[in-house]
Amino acid sequence: MNKRQFAVLLVLAGIFSRLLLLGSPTSAHPGDDHIGATDVSSSSKYKELQQQIDELTSKLKETRNRGTSLANQIAYMDSQIHLTTLKIEEATQKIAEITEEIAILTKRIGVLEHTLTDISEVLIDRVVATYKSGYTPSGLAILSSNELSEMISRAKYLQLVQTHDKKLLFEIQQTKNDFEEQKSLLEQKKKELDLLSEKLESEQAALNRQKKEKQVLLEVTRNDEKQYQELLTKLRAEQAAIEAALRQALISLKNGTPIEEGKDIALMGNTGSPYCSTGAHLHFEITKDGVRQNPADYLKPIDVVWDNAPDGSFSFGGGWSWPMESPRITQGYGMTYYARTGFYGGSPHTGVDMISNNPIIRAPKKGTLYRGSASCRGAGMNYVAIDHGEGIISWYWHVQ
Repeated sequence: MNKRQFAVLLVLAGIFSRLLLLGSPTSAHPGDDHIGATDVSSSSKYKELQQQIDELTSKLKETRNRGTSLANQIAYMDSQIHLTTLKIEEATQKIAEITEEIAILTKRIGVLEHTLTDISEVLIDRVVATYKSGYTPSGLAILSSNELSEMISRAKYLQLVQTHDKKLLFEIQQTKNDFEEQKSLLEQKKKELDLLSEKLESEQAALNRQKKEKQVLLEVTRNDEKQYQELLTKLRAEQAAIEAALRQALISLKNGTPIEEGKDIALMGNTGSPYCSTGAHLHFEITKDGVRQNPADYLKPIDVVWDNAPDGSFSFGGGWSWPMESPRITQGYGMTYYARTGFYGGSPHTGVDMISNNPIIRAPKKGTLYRGSASCRGAGMNYVAIDHGEGIISWYWHVQ
């Protein structure tokens, strides 16, 4: 074996060793020694965070089941804020860990790619060298003993090298498989990072909303238990009265008056006060076959003034005209701030509340007009309703 052949074997041995180190996704890599310690630390931290989250979730349920009071509501909000903060911390830590994993995977893929390129070039050279070393002129009839001995040694050497090459080729294939697995894992980690980033953004928005909701509650009630209970009683009584009146009205509506779109039907009022109204406004509802609908899905898009903080704006996607001109929205449909805060006993707000400098209420669509009144803790609460056909009825509460 000459010096060049020995040098080639050394190169192959070095590359083979690198392949063994790189061959498994879980194998150690230079500069990666800290990863194991980080994983253990992170795992412990996540377990601790998850335990705190579970405890807070349980505490939230307990707080919600206590008697309704301003103090309990504030405690509930504080627990919500703490819980969301922990979720943000958990997501932030996980994002940092995945970012580090992505960096390691990127580096590992680069090393694998470079190694595969090197070993491929060496193997090509080896194939050529092996072919040349194995070539013997066919015309030789007599060989000296030294030549015969050298030829036998060369044959054994070539056989050994070829066996080693086959093993090396197998290792290369394994490394290629690992290369593809690492690339696939990298893509998974990137997707996981995107999802966690979205979650973090959502949790941050929730935290901002929760803090604002707490501030609004303190401002509305002036941090006074009596005022809180009065507001709670009014809103719950209003909803209960509307529920009872709707059930009765759906049965008794008859002998109505045909009404055209845009015609005056009532004036904005405060009937139901002081027990079922917090001030002059229109509570606008729509039912279809007796089931409440979101009025925003029926009203056409217009510019409105938003006065429903901390909820903010929402969209309108229908074709109906508006019952009031230049409306100011004070509460939307569904799980609004007041609904989330428990003022409706866990139920959603059933309509859209609005006020206007012009108190006239107009029919948003033609139909048959009906009038009625509901009793709310002894106070009369007037309403008008328009049957638009096909099971759709619009309702206008607290009118004069």
